[in-house]
Amino acid sequence: MKKSEIIKILSWLGSSYSGKFKYPCGTEAETALLESSWLILLQDFSYREACIAVKVFMVTSPTWPPTPGEIVQEIDKLHNQEPGSCITGAEAWRLVLEAVSRYGFHRGGEALRQLPDPVRYALECVGGFDRVALSDEGDSYLSHQFIKIFDDFTARRRKERMLPPSLKEEIKALQSGNSSPALKEPPADNDRLCLAH
Repeated sequence: MKKSEIIKILSWLGSSYSGKFKYPCGTEAETALLESSWLILLQDFSYREACIAVKVFMVTSPTWPPTPGEIVQEIDKLHNQEPGSCITGAEAWRLVLEAVSRYGFHRGGEALRQLPDPVRYALECVGGFDRVALSDEGDSYLSHQFIKIFDDFTARRRKERMLPPSLKEEIKALQSGNSSPALKEPPADNDRLCLAH
């Protein structure tokens, strides 16, 4: 996305959330900082994606204006509707119990192929399909353990998936000890925010 498109979005938010979102800001420096803050997080997305995400946010959360991070989250939700990523841990556990009931202990491999990846991952972590199939139906420890693992796993995947590509590159560079343009400090005489290109 280009700066001119960010300006259109900020103007739209300013008119839609009058009194709660001021754009342009009081000074040119504040306005430039706001534009840069939004551009840093949204530069990897198209204007169309951002506009759709803003519309969804306005409809689902009409009281307060969005942050750029919330728009990134909405874009992620629009793109990533993979099976198993939109269910709760309790719903995933129900899928496991239904698979045990339908396929039984002896057809565990067939049952696993029918389950979404996140469900299979959590199932492996608690000991696999066989352990669940051989356990008591009311084993609350096993179900709670599965639900916690499933919820943690899906939350971690959602967070990782949500990061814009340029931010993922910055994180990778930081972890490897390499510097990237986005990680370098701006010159001391420059008090404006520097964007990664």
